[in-house]
Amino acid sequence: MPINTKKIKVAGLTVAALIAGIVTAYCSRYEYGNQYVVNEEGNKVVDQGYKEVYFGHIPETDELYAEYMVSNRWPHWFPLYQEKYGLIDIENKTATEPRFSDSLLFRFDGLAWDYEGHYVDKTGKIVVDCKYYGKDERFLDNPRKFALFALQTGLTGKSMDYLFTMKISITLLKKKPDVGDAETQVV
Repeated sequence: MPINTKKIKVAGLTVAALIAGIVTAYCSRYEYGNQYVVNEEGNKVVDQGYKEVYFGHIPETDELYAEYMVSNRWPHWFPLYQEKYGLIDIENKTATEPRFSDSLLFRFDGLAWDYEGHYVDKTGKIVVDCKYYGKDERFLDNPRKFALFALQTGLTGKSMDYLFTMKISITLLKKKPDVGDAETQVV
């Protein structure tokens, strides 16, 4: 009986694709870890453990916040590696889903830009929603100034339709003084 090499190649490719699919599915799942947040008595604040836990103080206040990081199982150097961040509400003993793409930086007003068009408080609640926003990659921190504007004008909990942050620089060219012009004074 002759060996059908075409069937062997198809079977080999099918097995390779199946293995690649299983590896991709396994490595794309997020793993949490075994770092826990505990209170003064030594009790866990939330039952879930995390890969990394960060603590910080909101500037100019006594408020403490906790942030955690989880990642998928791909190696750090692999292009499909991703990290997600979430917040732990220490007082209410709850944690948000890991929905933030980067670590949050809280300002003195207690708000943080989540890089997705929202200002969130330390519990992860959206305080200001900016429906459409653009950003100039050179100034990622710039949108935070609009949080104060939103709070001062009563936009808290409402939507801001447009938020664009970009630097516009205008250079004014001065006319060179003419040498023979009697009214031109060079200082």
